[in-house]
Amino acid sequence: MRPAETFVVATVSREMEEELERLATHAVVAWLGRDRPDVDVDKVKKAFCYQFGVRTSDISVVRNFPEDFLVTFTHRHHRDAPVACRDFPYGSLDIRIREWQPMTHGDCGGTADLIQAKYTCYH
Repeated sequence: MRPAETFVVATVSREMEEELERLATHAVVAWLGRDRPDVDVDKVKKAFCYQFGVRTSDISVVRNFPEDFLVTFTHRHHRDAPVACRDFPYGSLDIRIREWQPMTHGDCGGTADLIQAKYTCYH
């Protein structure tokens, strides 16, 4: 007989804590408003570089869930301008920006993923 509930304990390393702190001070989440066209990360990166005067070597853009993109900056002051701006148009794109926050974006279903991984391993 299988238990109705299972629990997973995940330890957090010093490196994980440091990465959470870095994301909280150097990253934003971005998504597309209006009709949400399918856009590649390079176009979003160009939009941020153009709008905020960031060099391409000082920014990283990757796909993200549930928002469309996670944008990470090398320097904290580069992140502050988009956070203050919140939204901006770039060509036909309507880009929405919010700061990355551990309580909002740090889990992203991670607990559920760990539970599913444990379930898969044992069953």
